[in-house]
Amino acid sequence: MFTTPTLMSVLKKSLYTIIQAEESVFNFIQDFAINGYWFLELEKPNDIYIDPKLLNSLGFDSETGKPKTLFTNNILKPQELERVLRAIKSHFKDFSHPVKLQVSYTLQTGHNFSFNCNAIGIRNSENILTAVIVANTSCANGSENLKARQENIKRLKHIIDGTNIGTWEWNVQTGETIFNEKWANILGYTLAEIQPITSDTWEKFAHPDDHDRSNKLLQEHFLGNTEYYEIESRFKNKAGEWIWVKDSGKVVSWTEDDKPEWMTGSHQDITKRKEHELLLEKYQDLLDRSNRAAMIGTWEVDLIKNKVTWSDVTKEIHEVSEDFSPILAEALNFYPKGKHRDLLENSVKNAMVKGEDYDIEVEIITAKGNLKWVRAIGISEFQNGKCKRLYGLFQDIQKRKEAERLNHERQTLLETILNTIEVGVVSCDREGNLTLFNNATKEWHGLPAKPIPSSEFSNHYGLFHVDGKTPLKMEEIPLIQALYTGEVTNKEFIIAPTKGSNRSIIATGSQLVGEDGNVFGAVVAMQDVTNIKKTEQKLKISEAAFRGNFENAAIGMAILNEHTAWMEVNDQLSKIVGYTKEELLGLNVFDITHKDDIAKNVLLLKEFISGNKSYLHNEHRFIHKNGSFVHVIMSVSVVKNDDGSPLYFIGQITDITPRKIAAQKLQETLAKLEAILDSSTHVSIIGTDIEGTITTFNRGAENLLGYSKEEMIGKESPVKVHLKKEIIKRGKELSEELNENIENFEIFTALANRGRHDTREWTYVRKDGMHFPVQLTVTPVKDKDTIIGYLGVAAEITEIKRAEKEIKSLLAVTSDQNERLKNFAHIVSHNLRSHSGNFDMLLMLFLQDYPDANENEIMSMLKMASDNLKETIAHLNEVVLINTNIDESLIPINIYKTTVQSIRNVAGIANEAEVEIINNIDPEHNVLGLQAYLDSIVLNFLTNGIKYRSLERDSFVKLDSKIEEEYVVISIEDNGLGIDLKKHKAKIFGMYKTFHKNKDSRGIGLFITKNQIESIGGRIKLESEVDKGTLFKLYLKHEEN
Repeated sequence: MFTTPTLMSVLKKSLYTIIQAEESVFNFIQDFAINGYWFLELEKPNDIYIDPKLLNSLGFDSETGKPKTLFTNNILKPQELERVLRAIKSHFKDFSHPVKLQVSYTLQTGHNFSFNCNAIGIRNSENILTAVIVANTSCANGSENLKARQENIKRLKHIIDGTNIGTWEWNVQTGETIFNEKWANILGYTLAEIQPITSDTWEKFAHPDDHDRSNKLLQEHFLGNTEYYEIESRFKNKAGEWIWVKDSGKVVSWTEDDKPEWMTGSHQDITKRKEHELLLEKYQDLLDRSNRAAMIGTWEVDLIKNKVTWSDVTKEIHEVSEDFSPILAEALNFYPKGKHRDLLENSVKNAMVKGEDYDIEVEIITAKGNLKWVRAIGISEFQNGKCKRLYGLFQDIQKRKEAERLNHERQTLLETILNTIEVGVVSCDREGNLTLFNNATKEWHGLPAKPIPSSEFSNHYGLFHVDGKTPLKMEEIPLIQALYTGEVTNKEFIIAPTKGSNRSIIATGSQLVGEDGNVFGAVVAMQDVTNIKKTEQKLKISEAAFRGNFENAAIGMAILNEHTAWMEVNDQLSKIVGYTKEELLGLNVFDITHKDDIAKNVLLLKEFISGNKSYLHNEHRFIHKNGSFVHVIMSVSVVKNDDGSPLYFIGQITDITPRKIAAQKLQETLAKLEAILDSSTHVSIIGTDIEGTITTFNRGAENLLGYSKEEMIGKESPVKVHLKKEIIKRGKELSEELNENIENFEIFTALANRGRHDTREWTYVRKDGMHFPVQLTVTPVKDKDTIIGYLGVAAEITEIKRAEKEIKSLLAVTSDQNERLKNFAHIVSHNLRSHSGNFDMLLMLFLQDYPDANENEIMSMLKMASDNLKETIAHLNEVVLINTNIDESLIPINIYKTTVQSIRNVAGIANEAEVEIINNIDPEHNVLGLQAYLDSIVLNFLTNGIKYRSLERDSFVKLDSKIEEEYVVISIEDNGLGIDLKKHKAKIFGMYKTFHKNKDSRGIGLFITKNQIESIGGRIKLESEVDKGTLFKLYLKHEEN
């Protein structure tokens, strides 16, 4: 009587044909087939189509048509089928009056079970009864309220009709497609507008880029790899816009050759959710990129759960693996003992005790043993006066610290040079490699620096003793002496360049010492005294004028005749203007003067000569030989003859071109800064003087507040754009905190004046009266440690506040749902216990009245089932109890006794599978837990070890225990098939996740076990290798904790 899949398919097609032809048949099935239905054609009374729901109710596999366990009886005995058909034939006259009757079925166990049924007959055009449909409405021996259930079904249908969910049906083989009105409405059409409906209708509206993905998911479903077909894809609506739709479906019938036939499913418009998801992904990606670029990670310490959480960037900073789980007690091991660890400990202590947030820079030792500078920011969160959480940021500032160190070294070098009289400057590192070789030195040697050993310096650069013949030995070179001894003893030497004349040099030098006190190099300052030596022999002009100015000057010096022609010039002047001495001696000072300065300087010179000016000191522009302008300060004194007329002029020329260039760059920088202020169009930047009058009002402030800078600068205070009630409230808070009266503009500057950080949320008021939230940071502006004003930077946070409100709303909904789930668990536990007790008492009374029934095998099985049910309900009560008050429910349990009992329970299947179970659990180890959970946990791991054993070797399951800190660690090891962690690691403890092709695999065991372990305060670790075995480590609370 039980039909084959081929007959099933044929009968099912016949039934669908009838349903499509007669709406009353469809309504009959909808109204009465609560527990499934069956259908037969009278011409073939032995072939019955049985609905999958009814098959499952009777204990059979709805997909194969076979019982879930071995059986010999038919579902409907011949005499019962004959009775049912007789009743139907004697009753039916039309479709509108179904017959009510009880039908007895044979379960897969062989026992009989009755349903209250409704049946209708199907007649052909000649009014001859050709087929019957029997709908199973309720259990005959139950107490179900059929009317209430029917009302509930109608209510659910109304709920579905009231949603924006479209439904569809598709014959995969013929292409026949059925959409409901809602399906068309989602796209902005009526169902009539998209007629005719075919399998191509979907592709007509679907986005082309989604076709391949949809087909791939369909094939996965057809192959049985997925329980449902589900995709989020794009469809074009009537307005020509792309909307997002969630498309879900499932194959509900198969052809005779096991091909998918009919699919049913639904369409749901998810456009708004998808847009939010895409925007959130964009922002999250931007935030992640920003944090990763800045090497900023997050961290959190839950002091209630004693749990530490690190972000991926924080793990990267500490150079640990991605699966690293930080432990609070071990976190300090990353900080070297001493000032860095002490600073962190004190900061954390103050945060937990006093609520003081911290922002510190310390060194850590990474997991790879590297020293690294980090910036640690910590914020505390209190509840009922007790710190319950710490969280904050970690930033890798190693590069910045290294840059600071390098800057310090460079600064040290520059300060050494500035403190040494020099013309040429040479420096080296601690190994003697040249690091600085300035332009003057290159000019003297006639060649640039070259990376050569210090032993070759003398030969390569032409370094000789003062006799000009004896080369300097390496240890006689001033730079090497300074590096190794800290002083230069051979101060005077000769440079013999590749081209040109020898130069007499006097050198001074010293070591370069870093912050750590170690020498990192040396520097030598050299002065070319060649011209000085020659000049001492030639010049006979006034000793004071010449020697005081010409010989020792590091600036340009010149003697001019009364007509301002150059008589004598020094080399520095030649360098300043780029001309040789011989070239200058043929020129007049105004020959190389900027044309725009000639008239002014002629007038000044006349006034100076006439005596109207006692000195001549002015800025002057020379034209360099290369055509560039040279800015100088020219100071002129005059030597007069007896009659008071000028004999000659002595000029001192100081090159101020670098200063002029620096001033120009400063001006450019100021211009850029002003441009930056104006370009910040969505950030308000308001500067004030010490009294609070606005001095800066950028473009962003104008955009956000609606005022122009002309309306605010020099006229108003920032108080104007704040809510008065917020100012008054903040004033009271600060007055109490600082124990002095704080009001008006001082409210914004009180903390900044005391060197404290002041960032908080305020409400800004636009010129048109509109309010909007901002986050305002006030910073003092200082000039040499003196506050000269304040800068307030405010960013609009309207969207952030809106998101915060949404999150709070979601948390409230979640809390309410959790409370309802907890009440549901109590109700279920109570009702099961009541029914179980009644069943047990009735069974006990029956056995008292009929003691001989104790020998009956079925009664023994019922008694065992009753006891098992009582035990299960007892365990459920414990689960409810632990979920209600976990701290009060956990009790000390001897883990050894638990494992012994579990091993006894699986001894039979272990022996049959030839798996050796080795119990090395310490009998003295007790854990805090719940007996039901521990029994379930141990039993699950034992059965998994047996189920997934390897048939290629002798199998074992070994249990060990040890104490680690506050945990008892239970190790359960097997040498079975193992799990591919590279492939399955992310979903190893997921629900319905299976990793082997075992017929008994359900994918629920590890999911439940992990949740049980975590609910009693434990955690689980896993190590596994394919075809080697698996090791589970269960960390359970020690009884002393």
